[in-house]
Amino acid sequence: MRSGLTQAGGADAGHPPGIEAGQLKPVRAGTRIAPSLGQWTLIVLTGCLALAWLGRWTYVSINDSVREIRQTGLATLLNTQATALSVWIEDRKRNAERWTADPDLVADARRLTQIGARLPASREMLCAPLTQSLAGLRRQPLALTEERVMFNLLDGEGRILASSHFEQCGRSVNEPSFLAALAKAWAGESRFVPPLLERMRIDIAAPPASAPGPVAPTTPLLWMLAPVRDTDGQVIAVLAFGKLSSAQFSTILRVSRPGDTGESYAFDTAARMLSDSRHGSASDSGKSYGFGHRIAPPTDPEFAPPAESEPTRLVQDALASRLVSDRARQSGILLEPYDSYRGVSVIGAWQWMPDYEMGLALEVEAREAYEPLSYLTSAFLLLFFTILVMAALALAASWWLVVLRLREARRVGRYELIRQIGEGGISKVYLARHENMRRPTAVKVLKAYQASDEMLARFEREVQLCSQLSHPNTIEIYDYGRTRSGLIYYAMEFVNGITLAELVQRHGAQPASRVIHILLQVCGALKEAHDHGLVHRDIKPQNIMLSMRGGAFDVVKVLDFGLVKEIDRETTRDLTQYSKVLGTPLYMAPERLRNPSDADARADIYALAATAFHVLSARNIFDASTDHELTYQVLNVAPPRASALVPGVPVELDDLLFRCLAKERDERPASIDIVQEALELLARNERWTPRQSRLWWQAHLGNLVAGMHTREVEPDMVPGSHGPVPREP
Repeated sequence: MRSGLTQAGGADAGHPPGIEAGQLKPVRAGTRIAPSLGQWTLIVLTGCLALAWLGRWTYVSINDSVREIRQTGLATLLNTQATALSVWIEDRKRNAERWTADPDLVADARRLTQIGARLPASREMLCAPLTQSLAGLRRQPLALTEERVMFNLLDGEGRILASSHFEQCGRSVNEPSFLAALAKAWAGESRFVPPLLERMRIDIAAPPASAPGPVAPTTPLLWMLAPVRDTDGQVIAVLAFGKLSSAQFSTILRVSRPGDTGESYAFDTAARMLSDSRHGSASDSGKSYGFGHRIAPPTDPEFAPPAESEPTRLVQDALASRLVSDRARQSGILLEPYDSYRGVSVIGAWQWMPDYEMGLALEVEAREAYEPLSYLTSAFLLLFFTILVMAALALAASWWLVVLRLREARRVGRYELIRQIGEGGISKVYLARHENMRRPTAVKVLKAYQASDEMLARFEREVQLCSQLSHPNTIEIYDYGRTRSGLIYYAMEFVNGITLAELVQRHGAQPASRVIHILLQVCGALKEAHDHGLVHRDIKPQNIMLSMRGGAFDVVKVLDFGLVKEIDRETTRDLTQYSKVLGTPLYMAPERLRNPSDADARADIYALAATAFHVLSARNIFDASTDHELTYQVLNVAPPRASALVPGVPVELDDLLFRCLAKERDERPASIDIVQEALELLARNERWTPRQSRLWWQAHLGNLVAGMHTREVEPDMVPGSHGPVPREP
């Protein structure tokens, strides 16, 4: 913001010490300075309610933040777990596919398939030692390892043609999920089968003592199925590898267990656990958890047998997502606590993996997940009541302080402040009244937080330079001094009227005769300033006001000498550094945009012509959406002719404005006197008479004219007065 004599509306967010406290409450005759007891009680109650609302908002915000952190953590950890598991499964499937491509294995599989086809009911011939040894399925690369403990060679019906465990040869698989995966493998697709107990997969009571490997009917194995293709690409058998689910499969799930109570596990379509549980056995209840355990909250066996109980809410959501085709909806997070399969309140995340027909779950006890909130609640309640007590004491103290400061701040020198009516970049303007003469006065006071040495010097220079000017079209300075706190102020005439910017905004383009009448008065004010070696540097429609003075209408007042510069003094440069980036680019001469401190009388002439163009046409000389574009146009684009936009503009006026808007200042009139003489010649033929002025004012601003003589001046009640006017950026 810039400083100046304009009394533009606005108010500060804060109240610096000193005179600015006077704006807290307008001071008028008969008005109590201090609020009543009831008012102060209302203030205290409002403050308490505000603190309560702030506390509630803070708690809710932190609660939401904690929940968001938990949600992000669970989702990230679960996605990492699912990705790791998928990578591991796909890698094992590719290994199985590589083994099925071995030519010897294909030949052996072909022979066994042919034998099985010829002897479908003869297990003795198929499983004879000679047949199995001829098949050669025990040699590399099918050697068993600690993880891979079994292999089967199966036909399309699920009959085991060969196995690493002799007792399985010739038997048939009867588990539905395995048969479904086998059908897809027979169709040419490698498949993964979630962990199964061997006694569930095939009907074997117990293996013989000579059976190799640590496989028992109660051992859960997961399976990788890969099709074996003949030379013509036809699937002739399916090779299946059984792996211990307690090995790498469970290890991948174990490493993702967060915190002290977090656990992750896999489950199937029957809501059975497919991996180990972190809580393998519960010492308090004696229950055991692990593979095959139904994932449902504990119930009383008398009312609901465990096999019939509803799964946990997480598992229900996961199983329901199987019917959804959109994979983005096949995962979810439950931040509201629910009962886990152990009967403990938990939160969790889930993801259904349709390619493997199983789901993944990640759960953390709600107590651990939301533990920070319990500490926050205790700390916040203590802090809230402490702040409440301190706020009550502070409000009580501030009440007395406000009363005392208002009593001191309602006066500046011999002027009684009524209300704030404007604000600039470094100052505020108040409507005031002289204690003896009682006439309305505008008092401008430097802002406390702007009171640096440079600002004090600049403010003092402004009033000193403006006090040298006495032209009737220049704002008049009455008085000058310092407040009790040491801030500079000065009193100036209060002007009721309308700025040219408001005039165009409300009433549109003005006739050429009236524009000439206005320009002549502005030229008079600028001529006096230029004769004193001063350049205004901020001529624009907002800083030129029309008013009624002493029965005369359309009296011009040039406002805001906050950016004034002394041409003949070198010290001016130091005091105007603050204004280098100030001013309005639309009305700044090109040389000022290149070098803001490079300004002489011809910069004011350019700004005056741009202002005249705006009033005459209700248009800006340049239209741009950004400051950069506007700067480019001011520097490089020729201004339009006023006659091209407004019919009937005198040629002489059109030419004069066009010359004043020249990009190079040497092409403009050399002084304001030349402009004034040209306007005086134009005024002979384009005359704006006093009668025209009076009629216009009576038609549009009659209330303003009457109000000057019938009541106390209140700027916000007078159309077009100095307040309120929109603040400029």
